Amino acid sequence: MHTSPVELKGSKLVISVDSPAWLQHLKFLQKEIVEKMTAHGITQVQFRLGKIRLDKEHKVSDKMAPPEAFIELTEEEICRIAQIADDIEDSDLREVVRQTMEKAARRKLQ
Repeated sequence: MHTSPVELKGSKLVISVDSPAWLQHLKFLQKEIVEKMTAHGITQVQFRLGKIRLDKEHKVSDKMAPPEAFIELTEEEICRIAQIADDIEDSDLREVVRQTMEKAARRKLQ
């Protein structure tokens, strides 16, 4: 409830945190979080203070970028992302990671 993924670039996941207290707490847990995410191709996790970008259903919001900033994914890309996310045991985390990976893959390169 206090974090949301912002960006997934290669093996680096950037997570927005809504308060300085949570930011500090998560930094203490950063090594453990990275260790758990390594199995999913994430080797670096960065926390930053900012807005939480989840909607009422806890889905990653696209409101921060215009629709033309995104491309459609192929079935193959969607399946690959689903296969990676399926390895995550926690269902809420699995869904957020899947949505974040899809959003990152859909974003047009500038």
